[in-house]
Amino acid sequence: MVNYLLLRADTVITGCNFKTWRLFLSACLGGIFSLIIYIDNIPIYLNIIIKISFLSVMVITAFKINSLKIFLKHFAAFSVSNFIFGGIMLAVNILFLPETSLYNNGIIYFDIDILSLTIASIICYMVLNLINKHIKTKSPPKSIYPIKITYKSKTVEGKALFDSGNTLCDCFSGRPVIIAEKEFIKNLLRNEKTENAEKFRLIPFSTISGNGTLPSFMSDKAEVFFSGKWHEANNIFIGITDKKIISGSYSALLGAPFFESVQTNNNNNSEGDYEI
Repeated sequence: MVNYLLLRADTVITGCNFKTWRLFLSACLGGIFSLIIYIDNIPIYLNIIIKISFLSVMVITAFKINSLKIFLKHFAAFSVSNFIFGGIMLAVNILFLPETSLYNNGIIYFDIDILSLTIASIICYMVLNLINKHIKTKSPPKSIYPIKITYKSKTVEGKALFDSGNTLCDCFSGRPVIIAEKEFIKNLLRNEKTENAEKFRLIPFSTISGNGTLPSFMSDKAEVFFSGKWHEANNIFIGITDKKIISGSYSALLGAPFFESVQTNNNNNSEGDYEI
């Protein structure tokens, strides 16, 4: 039962679809693994290998794994759920139910009745949900959005890709940066050199492949279409790249900071129709 709730917490964190029977089967495998508590004197390195192996088996059983990236995402989410649940249950045990637990080989057994365990597990699941909602990004769930960028009465339109890993902001003003292909925004800077653009910046960035600076200028406004209407954010920096962002029919890259800026702008205008 506890394993099933932890797997459900994984689905909340990752936002993935799931099949109940797969979660149930995985939870049963986890229950079998817990019998390792009866084995004495397992070397710590072997215990770690066994744990990682069983967690991997549970994740593969519970979810449809198409790539290493998806596997690592579920593995991390399931591990975090276990850590949080274990911490909460241990705290409850120490504060309210002393001397009712047994720990061995990384497995903790609570000597309490099934009703108390059920209630405690449900509370932990609710806490995990609340934590996830609190840290969840304010960006909408879609990935591709129509976008308009306006600069000095000139506007370009296209499609932008949302990248949850893109948190690039101007280090001086803290304003979000939209990364755009040079070809996409060339009409905005026609007859104007990039370095002469409004509030020109060289904004430092860091990626897995290396570090660098991105020539950027401040647009008058950037608009993105979602929830049935255009939402705008003012004074957004546009970072210019000569490279193709990614294969597809889009020419700009959005990050979570842009949607947070949209949220702030909407609150200031008292529109209140931005859904999280």
